[in-house]
Amino acid sequence: RSILINPIPFNVSTYNRIHHFAELFSKDGNRVLFVNFPNVHFDKEKERGKSIPNLEIWHNPYEFDLNPFNRLKKGTRLESKIDSLAIRILRRLQILKVFNFLKTTHQEKTQDVQKAYIRKFNDYSTSDEKFVLYQFPLLVEYVPFFKKKGFKLIYDSVDDISYWDSPTTQILAKEEYLIKNSDFVLATAKCLQERALKFNKNTYYLTNGAEFHHFIKAREKCTRPSDLPSGNPIIGFFGLIAEHLDAKLLNYVISKRPNYNFVFIGNIDPAFNDKLKQIKSKNENFFLLGAKKYEDLPQYIHYFDTTLIPFVSLKQVTDSGHPVKIYEALAGGKPVVSIFLREMLGFPYVYMSKNYEEFLKNIDISLSAKIDLDKIDKFLKENTWEARFEQLKDYL
Repeated sequence: RSILINPIPFNVSTYNRIHHFAELFSKDGNRVLFVNFPNVHFDKEKERGKSIPNLEIWHNPYEFDLNPFNRLKKGTRLESKIDSLAIRILRRLQILKVFNFLKTTHQEKTQDVQKAYIRKFNDYSTSDEKFVLYQFPLLVEYVPFFKKKGFKLIYDSVDDISYWDSPTTQILAKEEYLIKNSDFVLATAKCLQERALKFNKNTYYLTNGAEFHHFIKAREKCTRPSDLPSGNPIIGFFGLIAEHLDAKLLNYVISKRPNYNFVFIGNIDPAFNDKLKQIKSKNENFFLLGAKKYEDLPQYIHYFDTTLIPFVSLKQVTDSGHPVKIYEALAGGKPVVSIFLREMLGFPYVYMSKNYEEFLKNIDISLSAKIDLDKIDKFLKENTWEARFEQLKDYL
């Protein structure tokens, strides 16, 4: 029995490390519970994984409406500071009956949430061999319950989350607690491993991998998607389009190369919309195609001439970043132009850049690169998700 906890939806356009592990565990005969959280990008009708045996994708039905101020409009969650402001206004207006009602409602909702989690987790607690894999310090309040029930705890450290920390979130304190209480820790980067080793000696370096058999389809001839621009080389990106992308870098390279078409595929974080609109308004060669089905990505990658990893060059990113997209692009036979990422040193056909000018130059260089597919295949066959899964099973 296994429980995997992660905030990233398990749907058709999103498939990351945690989703690959969930599928591989289920196919290996484990009964798997994948715990999702309320998310503005989640679309239950587009849920992936329904056909995977032994895999249950679960959303706590009480979680989304925990706070009476939780929605500004349908599908949009208010920030906690707005919640606090609303409560302060109620207090100052001395509408005590209303405030007490809301407070009681919140407490009741919280109890409903907790009871629902406990009921669901209990369903998976009857086996002698069971574990919980956390990939983010959420639901850490259930760690004592898991330990009492005999679950083995694993923390999968995939990001330096220090830039999310604040007195409100206390995310680093929660992560430290989770690391200390885990039976062992996985880390996708050496710097993440070093941090975790301070709190847990059973910390192992386990990098990301490639779904080789899926993305190799990008090398095959296929029908050109109708929404792809034509006439110029396509510089492509696929993945979440959000604040972790460097908007200034994008505007720089797109404006400097009007004879290239820059095509971005993926869900767009609403908070990043204004920056995208500014880039789009200045550059006719910038195309946002929206999210595509995971199974359709190879068809688009086939028509890319090169791919981009245009992340913001923060130390937390350059030291710990290990994008799955690099493996996937290489499997499709495409070169990758990226910011400098320490973990990707030595990867074939990955052109790393320390500044905007070098990034632009590397785009030009990558377009004339002669790709040795045998070299890529040799590298990727040692870095498949199946290989990573076997390592994880050894640790278990």
